[in-house]
Amino acid sequence: MQNKKLDKFIIGTQYYRAPTPLPEEWEQDMQAMDKAGIDTIQLRPQWRWHERSEGNYSFQDLDELFRLAEKYNKKVLFKFMMETAPDYIYHKYGGHRIGLDGRPIAPGAHGAYYVGGWWPCFDNPDVRRKAAEFVNIFSERYQNQKNLILWNIWNEPRSRPIGECCCVHSVAAYRAWLKKEFISIEQLNDKYGKCWESFDTVEPPGMPHDYAELFLWRTWSHAAVASRLSFMYKAVKDNDSVRPVIAHVGACTVIQDTAGDGSDDRQNSAAVDFYGTSFAVENHLTNVIDEARPFMICDWLRSVSPYYWIYEFYPDWGCWQTPISNADFNLKAWAMIACGAKGILYWQYRSERVGNENDLSGLVHIDGGHKPVTAEAVRLKKFVAENESFLMSAHAAEDEIGILYSGASDMISRIEETGRDGLWSFELKNGWPYLYKKTLFGIYALFRELGYSIRWIDERDLSQKINGIKVLYLPEAFMLSKKTIASLSEFTEKGGRLIAEEGTGLRAENTWVHKNWPDEVIAGIFGVKITERIMSNHRDETLRIKQEKIKPAGFSSYLQADGGKIIGYWSDRRPAAVQKNGCTFIGTSLGAAFYEIFSSGQSNVKNTSARSAFCSVLSGFLSDAGLPEKKMLPAGVYERHLTDDSTQMFFIFNRSGKKQTIPLPSNGKLTVLTGTAGITVKNKKRVLDIAAGGISVLI
Repeated sequence: MQNKKLDKFIIGTQYYRAPTPLPEEWEQDMQAMDKAGIDTIQLRPQWRWHERSEGNYSFQDLDELFRLAEKYNKKVLFKFMMETAPDYIYHKYGGHRIGLDGRPIAPGAHGAYYVGGWWPCFDNPDVRRKAAEFVNIFSERYQNQKNLILWNIWNEPRSRPIGECCCVHSVAAYRAWLKKEFISIEQLNDKYGKCWESFDTVEPPGMPHDYAELFLWRTWSHAAVASRLSFMYKAVKDNDSVRPVIAHVGACTVIQDTAGDGSDDRQNSAAVDFYGTSFAVENHLTNVIDEARPFMICDWLRSVSPYYWIYEFYPDWGCWQTPISNADFNLKAWAMIACGAKGILYWQYRSERVGNENDLSGLVHIDGGHKPVTAEAVRLKKFVAENESFLMSAHAAEDEIGILYSGASDMISRIEETGRDGLWSFELKNGWPYLYKKTLFGIYALFRELGYSIRWIDERDLSQKINGIKVLYLPEAFMLSKKTIASLSEFTEKGGRLIAEEGTGLRAENTWVHKNWPDEVIAGIFGVKITERIMSNHRDETLRIKQEKIKPAGFSSYLQADGGKIIGYWSDRRPAAVQKNGCTFIGTSLGAAFYEIFSSGQSNVKNTSARSAFCSVLSGFLSDAGLPEKKMLPAGVYERHLTDDSTQMFFIFNRSGKKQTIPLPSNGKLTVLTGTAGITVKNKKRVLDIAAGGISVLI
């Protein structure tokens, strides 16, 4: 793609998704938006609303909204909603999706797709052709609008349910993908131990118990999502080659159910000029896992699209629930800034009125009145306006620590936990999250507790992005490619260090378990073998390591040192952790263990002994790997940096529940938020006094 970007930091809001807001509210909203810190609106044309019968297009509402936006000096984002297909797509072109059971999936409606028609099969060539016509006509009509600044071509591209679509068109697309990947049916059969007669006889998986079949099907489904972005991108670019064309994911790769409701951010971002994400974060942040999520999402998005937007930020959840606190709103909003986002779009301006999303979200109330968080949004907008030049040029500072994201390991973990009721169920056995996600959530949060800003590295980019990394963490890396394993070996030969959880190298690329665990190259790096592997909930165990005790999660793997040094033990004195040349292999998931304790609703300042134990263990591994110890802030206080060639901006977040005094690294100008006392001098040193819940920015 051309990677077009904007030179301004955009803070806007989703505004119109028919039928709301109502036409009589439009002008008064445009007049009032400046008081809420909004100068950019999004219009969301819906295929079904704007083409109710074939070839009969409606433009009146969008024409009027563009006119009002120009009158009141509002920039416009134009986002197509293609999943709400018109009736004719179904009754004339057979656009229904077909489930794994062979039955049509009836088009439906809910809050996000209130007008109905949700959603057709975009593998159907007639559906794709008519969708491209719609996009082409609307992009041609509005391309000359002076206040239009970009096109968003898809609302949260994703594949759900696991069945995706099993119509003849989708199955043909799946078979074509397999043929491209494997060339001959013999190669496919030989790799996975299958017996298909030809590519033309391959069918979608009927059960979840063959890991290989479900793995292939869901891997294809991610590629199918990206292909939709590609045809939409072309439909817009045929008319407008100037403005950026973007898309935004619903729940980004590292936090999504990759098989049940997933897509591939790496593939998606390559199909557009830049990328964004909805902000799938809890409304109320009650524990350290929740509080880490905003940073986790931003750090991941930056790894796949260095210039990225937070494209749906929910200023309040609504739905008759307890309103969001200003402190939680601010943590989320300022985390986006601190992690290098270049645009923020609120979902939405007025709280919603229709369907199951009634009272949902909203920067202001249904009647347009301000909420407590509205004032915080104004304060954020003012800060961005005053520091826009720096924010647009700066990037987030990162430590020399990486966390490997393995999409194959993610997929196989989800598949292993699939099949709750009966032979044909594709539901999660034990509910969300499954093991791989637990370990991602937990280990990211634990690194944050130690004060590190990690780099996410997608397995497919490992050889290119490992430069500058001193330590790479491998969370439950069940299924690594030969290329990845070779890169890890080369990394350690050059002095890099690895920390691996017990599942690393368990499976081959064809989903099968290796004869010996882990893979022999991985075993050689760590000097370890696994002699027994037991689900942690089947045996009461404790891992003793670094003079601490850790309760295992996921699995307990009993190890044998094979050239490595034993550094941890299980209760029966069998080895639980082995180390070789500064590389550590631990016989459980440290991340999942941390998650299971700290996702319970307790805040991060509670359970201090457990927090101390986990921090001590991980910091010990990092020290063994040769990484200098990082000066830790008080528990519950976190720091992030933005930097350009000459300037650093420091963001300090106090979630400790009490006032904190933080030594300042240097003199600086302080931007004060609500509840922050400011800079004082104590013992001849400048310090920052920051109130509970406060956020301070220094430059």
